[in-house]
Amino acid sequence: EMLARIAVFLCASLALTAATLSPEQLDEIAFSALMTETFEMESLEMLDNGRCPVGRVGCPMCYDIVDRFNNQVEVPEHNEAFEHFCDGYINKHWKASYEMLTGGPIDPMKEKIRCVSVSAGVKERFQQGCPLGNCAPASACSAFC
Repeated sequence: EMLARIAVFLCASLALTAATLSPEQLDEIAFSALMTETFEMESLEMLDNGRCPVGRVGCPMCYDIVDRFNNQVEVPEHNEAFEHFCDGYINKHWKASYEMLTGGPIDPMKEKIRCVSVSAGVKERFQQGCPLGNCAPASACSAFC
């Protein structure tokens, strides 16, 4: 139930933002995603079934998104572009990775929210000087890993 509230809050936050996100908004989105990761990890910490807990998927997702942005040398500029990127990313690329990491089925809406949050955080790192096309994932993903 708590995750559902967080997801609704993130969706509402993203829907209400302007066409271009400010650095402060991107930081807030990244922080919210990190708090969601922390909550999930604490909730699932007791599980030890040989699978990667759901809460540990944000870091691999972030590394993959940085690699994609570096290779495409294009970062989404506004909310609709992030959503469009994440729709394709979740459906074409992330689904198999998620299922391999967690051993469970993907929740496309939840992962789209995570993707938009991670992508916005990565964009902020690029704006802070991480070189587009050659940005180190460890640097860009420090908030998620």
